[in-house]
This record gives sequence, C-alpha cells and structure tokens, in this order.
Amino acid sequence: MSVTVSCTVDLGDAALLGVSAQKQLSSTASEVVDAWRSAGSGT
Repeated sequence: MSVTVSCTVDLGDAALLGVSAQKQLSSTASEVVDAWRSAGSGT
C-alpha cells in the first residue's frame, strides 16, 4: 500500500523583496500489507 501527500506552501512572508513564492511539497510512504493478519480476531 502506498500513500502520497502533497501540499502547496506560500512562502510570500519569507520571500525577500516582496516577491511572492510558492513551493510544492510531496512525500510518499509505502508499507507491505500482511495478508495473513486478521483484524478483530480477538487474539
């Protein structure tokens, strides 16, 4: 299973000379799903 999260950060407050800027940030995480694990088995 993989999940990707992305967001756009407004860097206008940190930018020099009053030039607005934005940065796209993205990250992906992957994990193997255990086919033998049963949810709610009570054990």
